[in-house]
Amino acid sequence: LGNFELTSIGGMDVATPGPVILEYDAQNLLYVAFLAADGNPVIYHQPGGGFVWEVFQEVSAPAAVGMDFAVRPDGGMAVSYYNSSRRRIEVYSNIDARSGGVMSRFITEEVRVLSSTEREPIDTAVALSQDGEIHVSFTLGGNLFLSSSRAVGGLPFQAQELSGFFGESTLEMETRGEQLLIGLHSARNSGTLHQVLVQDGLTRNVTDFASPQTVLSNSQGRQSLAFTVDANGFPVMAVGMFKSVALGFFTNKVVVAQPADGLDEDGDGIPLLSEEAHCLSPRFKNSKTLLPRSSTSVTSVGVSLRFSYRAPELPRVFTDSGVKIGDFVFTFETSSDLQNWAPQPRVSGEVLVEAGFVSEVDDVPFCKERFIGRNFFMNTLSEKPKQFARLNLLRDR
Repeated sequence: LGNFELTSIGGMDVATPGPVILEYDAQNLLYVAFLAADGNPVIYHQPGGGFVWEVFQEVSAPAAVGMDFAVRPDGGMAVSYYNSSRRRIEVYSNIDARSGGVMSRFITEEVRVLSSTEREPIDTAVALSQDGEIHVSFTLGGNLFLSSSRAVGGLPFQAQELSGFFGESTLEMETRGEQLLIGLHSARNSGTLHQVLVQDGLTRNVTDFASPQTVLSNSQGRQSLAFTVDANGFPVMAVGMFKSVALGFFTNKVVVAQPADGLDEDGDGIPLLSEEAHCLSPRFKNSKTLLPRSSTSVTSVGVSLRFSYRAPELPRVFTDSGVKIGDFVFTFETSSDLQNWAPQPRVSGEVLVEAGFVSEVDDVPFCKERFIGRNFFMNTLSEKPKQFARLNLLRDR
């Protein structure tokens, strides 16, 4: 283990307070990005592996705000920030957004120019997807925007407003296959936490959560946010706060928060959402054999795949790729690589079936065994011979 001072990296002073972001590539080369004392973003690296840090790139953006940093396995990287001197959100990257995401020389790209009436953002987040796109998220006027590097009309970035009003927010972003996960710490309602799941450029799900009985203040330069997803796919956030209290004293606090749906209080490895959706007890250990089960059968025209699952006896609404029972949404999804999952909509001849229920569940009132499945024709299997399927579960209140 080796240590270096956070106030000075390689002899360059670090802005205080300011983010320090550590990333690495497939060659295990370390990179650290931070705001220098003059406000310009800087990237250092360890070219020889040891403890010697050298300047890798310096960005000309005095008084940059809300810097974020991401690195691809092949060494492609991007720094996002708000350039307050030019009133625009920018990305500094060696990824050519106009040529399919191939690596190129470092250039500064314009993401969004603010009008004279728009309030400045307090943070930005950047993520790099497998297909070579650069994604930048930020809030303006309380609304969440996502700008992606799809080259259209000669412009590398196209911004779109996502659903939901979050107020001014600090944020982090991750990619999961073709999905984008955005974690936000909002300034409204004394500070709330949110996760926005985006797929194909559209908001697919919003999870709202916060730590009980905790006021999560949010002020520029006095708050930091860390965001990840646990093994069951639920968001986990750590919020570091620095705020003044009575009589001129100050307090530092770190709050770690997770949605109640992701908790596992009985320690059986099954999150609360799955326990409630499948008629299990959240207070006693349950067998995982009670979770959805898959089965396949060969027919004269292809293969039939279906999931059997337990669900409460509640009103049902059919969707294009599954069924909503109460506030539980069951979606049939497929993948060819176990990384990128997509809902399978109803297709003529290859129908998604939800045939009422199979049977009552013994000893569990108002719970029924149901099934959901799909028939795959031979010509579909020949086009995509390797197919995986899963039953995805979300809560939609």
